[in-house]
Amino acid sequence: MIAPAVNANQSGFQRTLFTGVFDGRGHTISNLTITGGSVLGLFGQLGDGAVVSSLGLEAVAVNGTGRNIGGLVGHNVHGSVSISYASGLVSGGYSVGGLVGYNYDGSVSISYSTGAVTGDRDIGGLVGENMWGDITRSYSNGTVNGNTCVGGLIGQNCGSATHCYSTSTVEGDSLVGGLVGCNFFNAFPGVVTGCFWDIQTSGQDMSDGGTGLATAQMQDLQTYLKAGWDLLGEIHDGTSEIWLISPEGGYPVLAIFSGYIPPQLEGRR
Repeated sequence: MIAPAVNANQSGFQRTLFTGVFDGRGHTISNLTITGGSVLGLFGQLGDGAVVSSLGLEAVAVNGTGRNIGGLVGHNVHGSVSISYASGLVSGGYSVGGLVGYNYDGSVSISYSTGAVTGDRDIGGLVGENMWGDITRSYSNGTVNGNTCVGGLIGQNCGSATHCYSTSTVEGDSLVGGLVGCNFFNAFPGVVTGCFWDIQTSGQDMSDGGTGLATAQMQDLQTYLKAGWDLLGEIHDGTSEIWLISPEGGYPVLAIFSGYIPPQLEGRR
């Protein structure tokens, strides 16, 4: 574990944050196991200027008893997570996410999570709690289970989510959503733009943000083109070529994880 909390029984973070740049260069880490209290993940806490990119975690088991627990990052404070994914089991108390537990004014982009996420409050398939942060071009596909503020993608959101989706199965007691459990914090509402969840796979026909669709619509290219998503081979929607839908059908996947190598200069062919 990188930049862990010194005392796992304390809820706060007690040591220097990770503020460097970690480029995984497309490598994966398998069977990572972490057990403790709070602020748990491969990276305990990211600070100002921290960048984590191009890294995959497979079959993780992160089990905490406190808050800010994620497969990759426990607490992201003004940092950046991109082109990364996590699969496996993540559990804790509060602010628990498959990839990032607590995203505070940080960014999560072009990433995804699969597997099982469980906890009490602010439990999300990708991010447990998104506080004034930005989550873009990402998705979750797994199972999410909690008590309050439970969402397929985000448990509690008062930041922004753009061009994301969830197919996760979601269960909870109150404030439960197929995409977002709670889209507010005190008087601060979150903003959800061009995001979707599958009402059939999630078992939820409600969400505090996003648009719920049947599986057939979730696997329809036109759904995403109309929402302005940047899909591979569709030049009119942008030149970044972020998403890919197989000719055989299915949900969108992130093209970079399917062997697509983006051009050096965006827009140059």
